[in-house]
Amino acid sequence: LRALKTRSGKVVMLGALLGGPLGMTGYLIAINNIGAGYTAIISAFYPAFGTFMAFILLKERMRPRQLVALACALAGVMVMGYATSGDSTVGNAALGLGGAIVCVVGWGSEAVLCAWGMRDDAVDNETALQIRETTSALVYAVVVLPAFGAWAFTASALPSISTAVVVLSGLAGAASYLFYYKGIATIGAARCMALNITYSAWAVVFGLVLLGSVPTVVQIVCCLVIMAGTVLAACDWDELFGHKKTPLPEDAS
Repeated sequence: LRALKTRSGKVVMLGALLGGPLGMTGYLIAINNIGAGYTAIISAFYPAFGTFMAFILLKERMRPRQLVALACALAGVMVMGYATSGDSTVGNAALGLGGAIVCVVGWGSEAVLCAWGMRDDAVDNETALQIRETTSALVYAVVVLPAFGAWAFTASALPSISTAVVVLSGLAGAASYLFYYKGIATIGAARCMALNITYSAWAVVFGLVLLGSVPTVVQIVCCLVIMAGTVLAACDWDELFGHKKTPLPEDAS
């Protein structure tokens, strides 16, 4: 509650609105109108937009080779998303494109604004996540669900085994977000967003382990490209490949 009264807390709330209700609603509108494949391609650009925003607002910089690695990882995400989406009916193309753009702006802005809000001691990463999730949940409950007339369906779905599975998924997501916000506070928004898109590769791994879904050759190649690209985008290459010299002690001859 103290953090909410600070400027940093209010910035995190804005990030919550952009990344949660606004970004996700745009994502679903895009899927409904231009299909999952095209939505996957467009929404994959959110780390690129976020990296640009981090450069403008936070003065975070990535070397050209890191940007190339990020571009390769994004290409892997787009190819995987399109290859696994299946056929879908296209509705209002303009509305779908607008929804996808809103998704990119919302998701890309969330990490940058939250990083800005966590720059001082007023809001740490755990508090930022609490603000983010609470703000998002309240807006969903008060605005989004009533707007789509979904409260009745939500109430009818609560007493079911599927809801218990969703709760477990939510707990996994909460743990994921805790590490994500810790990463944003530690290494910056741009590098964290680059690493965050590896979820599409990990989904293939867990699909194989938990569901027995054997990945295709295209999925395997995309996973390797995504993993390699994101690591190279987020790391110091000289340090990663052992090219950075360790300084000698002052008394060394």
